[in-house]
Amino acid sequence: MVQYCGKRDNNIMRSKTLPVAIGFFSSIAISGILIIMIETNSLSINHLYFSTMIETLTDPDNIIPHQQYNSISTFQPAKAAASTNITDRESGIPIGRNITAEDISEFVTVFDDQLYQGGQIPPRIAKWVNEDVHLFLQFDERSPSNATALNYIGIGKSGIFCESDRPSPDFVHFHNWNATSYGEGHGQEAGDEGVWLMYVATNDLDLQGRQVSPGVDRGFAPFPHPIPDC
Repeated sequence: MVQYCGKRDNNIMRSKTLPVAIGFFSSIAISGILIIMIETNSLSINHLYFSTMIETLTDPDNIIPHQQYNSISTFQPAKAAASTNITDRESGIPIGRNITAEDISEFVTVFDDQLYQGGQIPPRIAKWVNEDVHLFLQFDERSPSNATALNYIGIGKSGIFCESDRPSPDFVHFHNWNATSYGEGHGQEAGDEGVWLMYVATNDLDLQGRQVSPGVDRGFAPFPHPIPDC
């Protein structure tokens, strides 16, 4: 009876330890093969990921008895899975935020050049960057103090109201330097002196039923008549 129990206990021990031993030595063998392939440039792999995977495979706590899996493709320890997003975590992709009232106030401080004469009050703020070109910002409200969003950024290029002087088709509007009011300052006569304007939307906009996507807005303030060719 004692001899029989001893044999039974030995059989139970072998049935429990053998799968663990097989799983452990299989992991060691797999790790060795991978190391050889990498050293001989037969396998290209991220070294940070690989070092994490090797540590995982050789950790006895992660070994799964061979009865629980049928092929190496199903052997997926939790630690290895946690390392697959290393590239995403380290990519450093920035996440934007909405503009604030403080940001707008700072823009107003910098974009402080007065371009137009004759009592014109433009719906945008501007800053010269050289003798002929300025940058401008146009918000969702005419007065920056009431604005909550930046609708357009843009470029203004000094010139005359002639098609031949237009920098490119992206410059869809022309405004005169001098006018009694802003509404009277849009290009009228051939040869008027002023500025060509290119508008770049910064957001999806609904402007009186016209849908605008981020990018150059070639439909902004179109002229009611053809631009003179002079």
